[in-house]
Amino acid sequence: MIGTRNYNLKQSYHFTERVSLYAPYTAKLQSVLFDGIRKGVFDSAKFDSQPELQFARVLESDTDVLNWLRPAPQEFNITYNHGHSYEPDFVVETENMIYLIEIKGEDKLNDPDVIAKKKRGIQYCEAASRWGEANGYKGWRYLFIPSQQIMPNSSFSWLARQFQEL
Repeated sequence: MIGTRNYNLKQSYHFTERVSLYAPYTAKLQSVLFDGIRKGVFDSAKFDSQPELQFARVLESDTDVLNWLRPAPQEFNITYNHGHSYEPDFVVETENMIYLIEIKGEDKLNDPDVIAKKKRGIQYCEAASRWGEANGYKGWRYLFIPSQQIMPNSSFSWLARQFQEL
């Protein structure tokens, strides 16, 4: 069953520095809060990797993207491997669809935990789409994007077509 509410969970961040989303930042990303987000549900976010930061920049510049979110812990109730919690990297809304997105380094693509999370993400999107169809909401799709495929000139629609999981 899919739970719904009329708000997103606000995150509490620990950080040592605030910088613009477009600042040429290469130091330890995990300690930085990035500001200046316009299409995000919130105007600041943290990222775990350079590809995630690059993906956020792609989302901000793409005309197909209505809004996006870096989910808070417990934002989604998705579990894998007997109760482990799975938090997707991004949720993106376009005019016709909502995407649950995982970005992974190429060295992790065949990791059993990553594959288990991917399967559960796909199942979540299938259930959310069935619920949405029955209740007049958008469908959901799962995207599993290898990190090296995210380029500064990427478009979200191209990435969605290339990496949509069926």
